[in-house]
Amino acid sequence: MPEGPEIRREADQIQDALGESAITEIFFKFDHLKPAEKILKGSKLLFVQTVGKGFILHFDCGYSIYGHNQLYGKWMFAPNIPESGRELRLKLKSNGKYALLYSASEIQFLPTEEVPEIPFVKNNSGLDVLNARPSIEETLHYISQKKFQNKSLSALLLDQKFVLGMGNYLRSEVLFLAKIHPDKTIGELSAQKKKALAKYINLVMIQAYEHKGVTNDLARAEKMKNRKFFFEDYRFWAFNRENAPCYICQTSIKRIEKNARRLYFCSKCQRK
Repeated sequence: MPEGPEIRREADQIQDALGESAITEIFFKFDHLKPAEKILKGSKLLFVQTVGKGFILHFDCGYSIYGHNQLYGKWMFAPNIPESGRELRLKLKSNGKYALLYSASEIQFLPTEEVPEIPFVKNNSGLDVLNARPSIEETLHYISQKKFQNKSLSALLLDQKFVLGMGNYLRSEVLFLAKIHPDKTIGELSAQKKKALAKYINLVMIQAYEHKGVTNDLARAEKMKNRKFFFEDYRFWAFNRENAPCYICQTSIKRIEKNARRLYFCSKCQRK
C-alpha cells in the first residue's frame, strides 16, 4: 500500500497535470458519481490536499473529490489514455493532459464544506509531517503527550491518529535510525531517545517524499545506484533487508512480525 510520501508525490503530480486550466473532460466509473461530471466540467482545480494515505481534490465550483488508493489504486498521467490492464475509475483532463485514477475502491464527490465530516478525515487526526513540516521541537512536544506514552512503538507508528501517512516501511526505518527497539513505548524512552524519535519521524518521512521513497543514506544510495544495484536493494537502511549486514554494525538484520506486518530491525543497534 502506498504510504504518505507516495500519496503526497501523487498529489503534486495531479496538480502539475491539471494546472490552473478548466477541466475539459471528466469521467467517473461508478454510476452514483455520474451527476458530478456535469458539475465539474469547466471548473478549475484549486489544490490537492492529502490526509495521510488519502487525497482530496478541491475545485473552484465548491465541490471536492475524496479518494483512497487502498492496496491497488494508482494515478497515471499522460497526454493520451494508455493501455494499462487496470480499470479506470476516474478521468480528469485539463491543459491537454490526463490525470487517471485506476483501481481505487473508494471515491466520493461532495461539497467542500463537508470534507471535514468524511469518516477517514475525521478519524485520522495525527501529526501531518508532510504538510505541516513541524520542527523537531514541535514533533517532540507532540509525541510527549500523555495519550501516546504506553503503546508499543511498533503499533503506535502504524496508528494514523499518531502520525499521518506513516506506514510499514517508514516504521522500520524510523525505529532503526532512532536506535529504538520496536517493543519500547515512548514512556520508557530517555529524553535523548525521545528527541531521536522526533527527529527521525520528521527526517524519514520528508526524505522519502523528496527522494522517491529512498530512506537510506543518500550518498550510499547514489553509489549503489551507479554500481547498477536494483532500486529495492539500495532504498532502505533496514526494511526488506533480512539477513543482510547492518550498515552501522554489520549484525544481520532481522525480520519479525509485529501487528500483523513485517518489521525489520538490528538486534545490536536497537537493543531492548
